Amino acid sequence: MLTAAHRKSSPVTQLKYLPFRIFCFINPHPDDEEVEAQVDSLTSANRFMSGFFFGAVIATAIMVLFCVGAEFFPLMARLHAFEQVIATAVISLLIADTRPVLYKTVWSKRRSSFILDEDLSATLRGRTFGIPAGVMAGILVQNVLMN
Repeated sequence: MLTAAHRKSSPVTQLKYLPFRIFCFINPHPDDEEVEAQVDSLTSANRFMSGFFFGAVIATAIMVLFCVGAEFFPLMARLHAFEQVIATAVISLLIADTRPVLYKTVWSKRRSSFILDEDLSATLRGRTFGIPAGVMAGILVQNVLMN
């Protein structure tokens, strides 16, 4: 059985006072009950990738709509290529990022308790990074449609 003097000099007790104790994998409080949390480490990665593909699909669809719409609407026909790219990026950002931004700020009370802030951030990052990829894919699809 451990005495009080031995507890004071044990390595676990000494770790409690070291400044780098957060990097040690020894529990500084051995008497505490451990709680195991089930965390899926791939949730944020899955949300990033699904957001990336969603943003890419939205931007590609809008680029194709600009291409097809130019045949029917004179306003779209007057847009130059750079203006189409800027309009596509702005419209895609409004469509893809509005809901996650609202859930992160204004609707934080309305979102599910199972959705973490990290997951929302990953979704936003994925959708935002997917829009330029969708613009590039939309330019390729426009090139195929116009030729």
